[in-house]
Amino acid sequence: MTRKTYGGYGITELRQCAKEYKIAGRTKMDGWDLLAAVRAYWEAERQRKEQELLAAAKVEPGVLLRHKSTGDVIRVLTDVVTWEPYGALCVDAEYVEVDGWGDDRRTERAAYLNRGDAERRARGVATLHPLYQYEAMAS
Repeated sequence: MTRKTYGGYGITELRQCAKEYKIAGRTKMDGWDLLAAVRAYWEAERQRKEQELLAAAKVEPGVLLRHKSTGDVIRVLTDVVTWEPYGALCVDAEYVEVDGWGDDRRTERAAYLNRGDAERRARGVATLHPLYQYEAMAS
């Protein structure tokens, strides 16, 4: 017997997310309603994080941003654009190594990530960086 999923998520996963996010009325919702409620929560969180960043820093070409989980630093190359399929605010950027921050391999990692981005650009693939994943760096 195959497991019934709702947009790729099982009912237990959706119920756990809804409980964690304290979504009102979750006990009476079916799988599709839970999926819609959880996705709405994710969308609201993404927008909140984007607005926090935009309030903390003027995101324009030349600004440095740090990835919240990896610590990688990027230099913004373009103005903020909307990634159409998802509605996320994004920028094109290059990875940089910031003096005095991180370990000795940051320069190598930045060069490696930039080569990968250059290869994707050459194939016509977007290399956008979603703003909700980044935080402002102190100048």
